[in-house]
Amino acid sequence: MNQISLMTMNMTGRLFFMYRIQKEIDTLQDGYDEIMEMAEAAGYPAVDVTAWETGLLGTDFVMETLKKHHLRVSSYICFGAFAAMDEAGFAGRVEDAKKAADEAERLGTDVIMLVTQASDDIDRYTKDEIRAQQVRHWREIVPYIKGKGMHAVIEDFPDLRLGLCRAEDVRSVLDQVPALELVYDSGNMILEKEDPVRFLDLFEGRIGYVHLKDMRKAPADHPAADHDCDGMPMCTAPTGTGMICLPDVIEKLVKMGYKGSMTVEFAVNDDGKYPESLARSRSYVEEILKDVYSGAGFSEGKEAL
Repeated sequence: MNQISLMTMNMTGRLFFMYRIQKEIDTLQDGYDEIMEMAEAAGYPAVDVTAWETGLLGTDFVMETLKKHHLRVSSYICFGAFAAMDEAGFAGRVEDAKKAADEAERLGTDVIMLVTQASDDIDRYTKDEIRAQQVRHWREIVPYIKGKGMHAVIEDFPDLRLGLCRAEDVRSVLDQVPALELVYDSGNMILEKEDPVRFLDLFEGRIGYVHLKDMRKAPADHPAADHDCDGMPMCTAPTGTGMICLPDVIEKLVKMGYKGSMTVEFAVNDDGKYPESLARSRSYVEEILKDVYSGAGFSEGKEAL
């Protein structure tokens, strides 16, 4: 059965924001340790780790904290201005991504996720130009990652300016970088009004990692909302409470032969109780997987718990 992992960015993000204001490393370290303690208590065997974590806390501290809480690294998420058009910085961006692959190897994961950060002048370019520039970067980076025996993956990313949210557009990128694989995120494509299950049809054999994200409409003042193609603010929902039919998504992935990790992209329950919410999210996905692998499947309206 697929390993269930945890993405903690909705928890660690607040820590990193406060650290940049207060510059109190002890507070940051204590908060990070507390988050990983909760992940362990909720039954997760592994977590995604971001370059923000290793950059602010140091790789040694991250590794020691994860070991303390019996957690493995399921993937390493690195960031780069892969859509930037300036030629002067091209070689440096490629080299930084290769160094991130070295860091992923040190952390003990074989999955590295390449995330594009939009440059300030991105609105000057078409989506075709932006995708083409990302492809240029990844053609230089991916062979280095594959040479280590690792999976280089990109996401169907929710920043619509990057042109990586529609299935057809993502597939065109993978076709141009044959060794590149998809991080299938079950919530992002709805920003382009695409169906999460039908989205998968274009990616059989090319899925290197999975993020299970539920989604719902967000308040207009939500600080971390993404906006769909009609301008509607959307945000991550607590697992199993939003508009994504995760049982159908998981069943389709298993039938397609995906055997890798399935990472819960976590959002706390509306009551704000993190330990209970973490455990409930894991159990929700675990019960779906048990039913799928047992051959029971899911009928419409069946609850996972």
